[in-house]
Amino acid sequence: MGKSTDPFMGRGLVNEEDGREARCLTASVFTGAMTKCALLFALLVQIWAAHSWQPKFHLGRAMFGMQTDDERFTMRNPDKELNLPKLSDAKEEYFDQKLDHFDGSSQQTWRQRYYHNFQYTSGSNNIKTVFLRLGGEGPLRMSTVSNEATPMMTLAKEHGAAVFALEHRFYGASRPTPYVYGSPTRHCGYLDLLVAP
Repeated sequence: MGKSTDPFMGRGLVNEEDGREARCLTASVFTGAMTKCALLFALLVQIWAAHSWQPKFHLGRAMFGMQTDDERFTMRNPDKELNLPKLSDAKEEYFDQKLDHFDGSSQQTWRQRYYHNFQYTSGSNNIKTVFLRLGGEGPLRMSTVSNEATPMMTLAKEHGAAVFALEHRFYGASRPTPYVYGSPTRHCGYLDLLVAP
């Protein structure tokens, strides 16, 4: 057996046959590691693909309701109002709402926020058509009744309608009860499907 320049020979291997076995072992370990890396990469691509796309609908409902891209922005960034033209007819108001509609003995009320716009009517005393938008699971903004790009405002302009938007209780500024830190579910009965307008 002659002298070999094989790198494995200098590591205590006795002959060339042992060197060939070591090379085969190293090649199989390398192939196994590459297979694992390829599988890990494929898994990461699958995870990215599954989470990079959001469906337009979730459980049969439109994500964030029937809104324009501008309104979706304000849903995700409720403290940033869009730079929409301020219409003199679009106003924010509050009214006294009964807390529990099913308890006749209760006289508790709270201030519920709503927006209105009479821009397309021929005066607030001559209203023939009214569009009402009920707030969903998020705060309402003035743009709800002032952004002419929304389907509701387009239809209101077409039909000469007054437009109202009522904020859902417990969302935005419409808070029937104060939030009590440590017991967030204390007043959930007033958020019930039958009670909450």
